[in-house]
Amino acid sequence: MDGNPLSGSRLVAWRPIHLEMARLLIIAYACEPGRGSEWGISWAVVSECSKTQEVWVIAHDDNRAGMESYLAKNPPAHPIHVTYVKLPKIAAWMRKSAYALLNVHYYFWQLAAGRAAKRLHETVKFDVVQHISYSRWWMASAGAALSSRGVKFIFGPCVGGEQMPREFGKRAPLWMRWSELQRGVARYIWTHDPMLNRCIRDAAIVAGGTPASIRGMQKYGPKRVEMVSATLITDTRLIDSARPVRAERVRDGTLRLCSVGGLVYYRGVDLILRAIARSGIQNFHFTHCCGGEMLESLKLLANELGIADKVTFTGETKHAENLRYVAKADLLIHLVLRDSQGVVPEALALGVPVLALDHHSMSAIVDDRVGYKVPMAEDVTPQFIIDEVAKKLRHWYEHREELEAMGPACIARSRELSPEYRVALFRQWHAELLAEASPSIGTAPRIA
Repeated sequence: MDGNPLSGSRLVAWRPIHLEMARLLIIAYACEPGRGSEWGISWAVVSECSKTQEVWVIAHDDNRAGMESYLAKNPPAHPIHVTYVKLPKIAAWMRKSAYALLNVHYYFWQLAAGRAAKRLHETVKFDVVQHISYSRWWMASAGAALSSRGVKFIFGPCVGGEQMPREFGKRAPLWMRWSELQRGVARYIWTHDPMLNRCIRDAAIVAGGTPASIRGMQKYGPKRVEMVSATLITDTRLIDSARPVRAERVRDGTLRLCSVGGLVYYRGVDLILRAIARSGIQNFHFTHCCGGEMLESLKLLANELGIADKVTFTGETKHAENLRYVAKADLLIHLVLRDSQGVVPEALALGVPVLALDHHSMSAIVDDRVGYKVPMAEDVTPQFIIDEVAKKLRHWYEHREELEAMGPACIARSRELSPEYRVALFRQWHAELLAEASPSIGTAPRIA
């Protein structure tokens, strides 16, 4: 085994005979169809759960329009009942404000959502409540409000709070160093919150997606800890729509590279540009999807490096369009310095290999069968990453057949990141917890 917690895993098919009767509540601050990131992950879980059972969701009111429009056009197999919670106007503005204020908003929203959960429980009588988003382990969840009422509470999978490597923090622009300081201070404050202590200690299961999140939660003495990647394919329909693009992609000898994500310092796009220039490869094209505050400075950098004519910045794009660009690529490059899944799961599902950094969630997702991970350490330097990426790009430029050969392994790995696989694991947890409460229910076969 290569140390990857996903390696060698297989999905055991089983019918949740009793679980379709279980009343499940999902806490999803961000949840909306057709979006990526936290919104898409939450929706993927909710949608998959609804294939076999009735589901209740508590989400932020900002998700209402997208959720209601989608559900009206695409009725689920089993009902999805959504309760939308928002804060009074005096606090609502913080949701779209500075990072520190967003945390305050999120904290008070969880309190309000906890009250809503208690009201719902009076009539619905939930069996299981699971927190999905935000997937940050260091702030308490509304789901904990039902623990004292006998409801089995699952916290996660959660990640969050990881900092950039030290050398990058030192070299970051002043505003980014300020942002990192805010993140560090916020995490320090909230990890000393008594509510977080109770949330983790009262949870029947806490699930962490990275070693750092597991270590953080273990300090509170949880009952049961599971290591499960928070990375998840957000919308299989969008992947299906991009597959024809993949099948018809141009193969003219050009090495097509792609990256996706908002253009901020920690996205590492400047490292990609410098690595491409350093590699010395001539016949290539690099496309970055999404806009952001560094767009103009990165265009200038590409020009300074002499590669501007072979670089495309798409500007703001929708998730579906991003996947079409990825489908045309020979390689997705994901050099994000914080924890982020980006479109890595979708790229793998399309058969596109991934070049990433060997830290956070990517450590458990990428290996030499589906791409390459740049070795990482706390004192890693930008130049080391640039040199490593350049060396790998030169190698693959000269041995294109290796990238092509990875396609089937990429698709196989993506199945472990599918909503079907992940929710099957969640159902297994639900069955085990309900069996503890009522032995007559029994447990499901395990996913080995």
